[in-house]
Amino acid sequence: MTKRQKMTVAATGLGIFMVFTDVNIVNVALPSIQEAFTTGEEGIQWVVAGYSLGMVAMLMSTASLGDRYGRRRGFLAGVTVFTVSSALCALATSLTALTALRVVQGVGAAFVTSLSLALLSAAFPDPKEKTKAIAAWMAVGMVGASAAPTLGGVLVQFFDWGSVFAVNVPVGAAVIVLTVIYVTESRDPQAPRLDWSGQVTFIPAVALLALAIIQAPRAGWTSAAIWAALLGASACMGLFVHFERRTAVPLIDLSLFGDPVYRSALVVYFLVMSCFFGVLILTTQYLQDVHDFSPLLAGMLIFPVPVAFGSASLLAGAAVNKWGPRRPTLACLGAVIAGLLVTAAGLGSMLPVVVAGLALFGAGSGGCATPLLVLGMTHVPQHRAGMAAGLVNLQRSMGSIFGVAFLGSILAAWLSLSLPGSLTAYVPDRAVRQAVASAIIDSANPHAHPAFIGPGRPLKHLLPGQARAIVRAADEDFIGGIRIALGTAVVLLAGAFALSWRRFPTQGRADSES
Repeated sequence: MTKRQKMTVAATGLGIFMVFTDVNIVNVALPSIQEAFTTGEEGIQWVVAGYSLGMVAMLMSTASLGDRYGRRRGFLAGVTVFTVSSALCALATSLTALTALRVVQGVGAAFVTSLSLALLSAAFPDPKEKTKAIAAWMAVGMVGASAAPTLGGVLVQFFDWGSVFAVNVPVGAAVIVLTVIYVTESRDPQAPRLDWSGQVTFIPAVALLALAIIQAPRAGWTSAAIWAALLGASACMGLFVHFERRTAVPLIDLSLFGDPVYRSALVVYFLVMSCFFGVLILTTQYLQDVHDFSPLLAGMLIFPVPVAFGSASLLAGAAVNKWGPRRPTLACLGAVIAGLLVTAAGLGSMLPVVVAGLALFGAGSGGCATPLLVLGMTHVPQHRAGMAAGLVNLQRSMGSIFGVAFLGSILAAWLSLSLPGSLTAYVPDRAVRQAVASAIIDSANPHAHPAFIGPGRPLKHLLPGQARAIVRAADEDFIGGIRIALGTAVVLLAGAFALSWRRFPTQGRADSES
């Protein structure tokens, strides 16, 4: 590996580290933001949702723009937009301004996320070296994602909510310097014209789908607004497919999905990332609300997850080169499932078991992410690297939205069903009991960071004995809901395991080309 290649890994790795960190670091600052702007729960949701929407809607367009005008140029533009908008977020004086800036941040993050992997792929033409580079890139990025709660806890505790955005500025500056000096420009040699019809239909299709996923747990899947969003997304996607089949230079080459290995890698990656982000949020919620730990302590207890994730990502690169992608993927999916089962068994009274289960979960997640990325980037033509990277990263971004919303909504739904009955012995009056249950459940935020259902927070206007009994009942129901959510994640991952077993080759293309 040459010095330029090493610095390319450093530049793209730090870029994705910055983006991944921002996804989760804001969560621990939400109560402070809510207090600063005296806003309700729904307003805070959009501080988080705006970022996801900006990123998801633009991912494929950024890949196309990078392929045509230069991936290095697009990457630099994305880092600059992300860094400047982060600084402005730290200085925001209204919730509206902060939410709008978060959307801009998401757009910048889309450029960084999509084009960093494309630059990395172009810098390493040798398949085995490419595998090692992708492993290092993923390890750096996901360490940022998982370590963000700890870092956010430190920043909020010793500074203020704006510091979680300001921390991006020096990292972004370092990425810009490294990219300008060391990263080589790359683009699609065919330099096709932009597929404007595809972009105009794809962006609203993905944005409306993401909006429906985010809003459905609160509004209900049967609500008119959710159905309107889903129908709008379906109509836009139908138009998108119509245009893509008829254009010579599509935004997404639909023929890529004809490769069963590539198609399956996208599905499995989506499921793994959904469970990873969803479980990480549920765990933070469990530590903060059931155990009443501070954000800083909760983040420290979760820290084994990023350590295991990063270590396994690096080891998986060597494993893929030796055995191909199938064995590492299956072994690590098994580890993820086992980690979730251990975590579920330890909930309630065995905190060391929970931490051990989370470490195994993190190792399995990191270990299977690398071979999935390798499959995604080696089963497409080189000139489609930007497009392939965009599709891969779209699965992670959509997975993070889906996982948090879906697993969080399972927890909220369980509490809605079980909590009123559990409170009967402690709050005899039905109206008061329902109000108490609603006060606990309505404080949840399953759309972005569901860590505000407060079993550890005494409710007002209740006798001390009643409050303690309600806390105990809510704790038990809370643990039961998390176990159900973890069980759902196990089912999803079992499906991913079966698909990997059936579709992935014993030896990957990287091996066959070496």
